[in-house]
Amino acid sequence: LAQCDHLLDRHPEALALREDILARRTAQLGDAHPDTLLSEQQVIESLVALNRFDDAWARIDRAYDRAVRAEAAGKTLRWSLKPDLLTLRLQ
Repeated sequence: LAQCDHLLDRHPEALALREDILARRTAQLGDAHPDTLLSEQQVIESLVALNRFDDAWARIDRAYDRAVRAEAAGKTLRWSLKPDLLTLRLQ
């Protein structure tokens, strides 16, 4: 549903849903779990779509650091997670 809102340019609604999903995944899986990191990336996408770049950039930096730590711990991340975060950082 959040992705549909995002694709339909209903970014405030998408952000609210994505933040809820992120909070639930963080509570259940931890902040370095691959699914949590994917949710974080989706929140960041919504922040960028809303032109909230300062919020997005701070989150990108933290998420990238967590992704590096997760890989170092042997967790398998979605192959495009880190490049996608860097691309969002350049926007």
